[in-house]
Amino acid sequence: MNKCKHIRNKVISLVTSLVFILPCTMKFPDNSNHTIVASAATDVSNLYATDSSYNFIKAQEGCAYECFWDTAQWSIGYGNKCPYTHTYNGVRGQKGGHTITEEQARQLFDEKISGYVSTLKSNCSGLSMTQNAESGISRVAFPTWTTKKDSKGNDQDDIIWADGIVKDGKASFTVKISDHNNELGYYRTHIYAYDKCGNSDAVAVPDVYIENTKPKISDVKIIEQTSTSYTVQCKVIDNESGIDRVQFPSRTSENDQDDIAKDWGTNQDVRGTIKDNIATFTVNIADHNNETGEYNTHIYAYDKCGNYDSYGVKVNLGVYKLTFDPNGGIYDNTTSAVTKDHILQYGFSYWGNIGEGEYGNAHRNGYILTGYFDKPSGGTKVYDSNGIALNSDYFTNLTYFGNSDLTVYAQWKIIEGDVNADNLVNVADVVLLQKWLLAVPDIRLKNWKAADLCEDDCLNVFDLCLMKRKLIYG
Repeated sequence: MNKCKHIRNKVISLVTSLVFILPCTMKFPDNSNHTIVASAATDVSNLYATDSSYNFIKAQEGCAYECFWDTAQWSIGYGNKCPYTHTYNGVRGQKGGHTITEEQARQLFDEKISGYVSTLKSNCSGLSMTQNAESGISRVAFPTWTTKKDSKGNDQDDIIWADGIVKDGKASFTVKISDHNNELGYYRTHIYAYDKCGNSDAVAVPDVYIENTKPKISDVKIIEQTSTSYTVQCKVIDNESGIDRVQFPSRTSENDQDDIAKDWGTNQDVRGTIKDNIATFTVNIADHNNETGEYNTHIYAYDKCGNYDSYGVKVNLGVYKLTFDPNGGIYDNTTSAVTKDHILQYGFSYWGNIGEGEYGNAHRNGYILTGYFDKPSGGTKVYDSNGIALNSDYFTNLTYFGNSDLTVYAQWKIIEGDVNADNLVNVADVVLLQKWLLAVPDIRLKNWKAADLCEDDCLNVFDLCLMKRKLIYG
């Protein structure tokens, strides 16, 4: 044990500067506290010579580029024995004529220290050092204060010296802003590690900024939507600590939240891209069991201090509105357009009469419904006069393949000869037209165009003759 202790003492004196603190890590703020963790131990099996130990020896010994007699040996470099042969001992400080470069001096240093470390590992296997293995860590202090100055210019009016918790070679301490007058702004922490002999080392932790102003989300919009995806875009602003990330957790209304991403607050899979304060994210049905229907996307914008703002949007993905415009007729007891929500669903078949309203198909006195088209006149015929979907850009074999809401317009063909607009052509229409031509008082034609069988926008005896002919011969 004495041999081990002797070797250990020599290595500690050369490799470490008594107590030293390894790089610290910080768990960043949640606006009420932040945690600082510093490593303060090592295992002998992991011991090696570092730049810090090299710089320590260099500061203590200095570097001799020419060998000299130091009363015990001819020394060179950082206190190493000169590797060259000398035939006599000199007087203290006498130069011996052998020279060395700084790189060679570092090499001799590394070789010497490596020898000590190897001996320590072989003779002290299993030894665990708590920094200064000579005496052990007694405590680690974390003095903390805000940089805000008081009326006298003092920025340490709220300084608190508190000891951290040391466990398994790591010291940790949680800074609470409630202990510092709930002040916002920059917090400054130093770490002091002490061994049982009173030796110490210190390091400064990077300042931590604390603020409680949440970011702002605005200008939320859907900038692109297909049958299988949609893209959400918004503006995010934080003028304090700055935007850290924007998350877009999404789910369908079906089966509640079975398809929402796990750990969505930090999950990279639902993190948007940010450029010039504009955050963008695309939702795909492939990530949600290929479900169509109502989607809910919540936007969470976080700043670097953990403050956040949120905003929610709903999107019908693959499910669309169908609007029927009677276009001069009546549909569902109204002359206005009628919209049916969520009636069209991408990739689904429709075998029923989708064009039929609550009160049947559209109708118009004196006219025949020819079908429903995607334009008020002309255009593509989407449904026939019975409301059955036809093969078109919208339907294939009754299956909907559109990727947007759809509006269709009833188109009409006049019933020739039906001047009283009762949807029949009979002798009553002939009598009515004849009376009108004779200028019988109080005679009105409900649908004069039905009487214009000559199609010259003029009603006369020739139209009356054609109507009689139509009635007789059909």
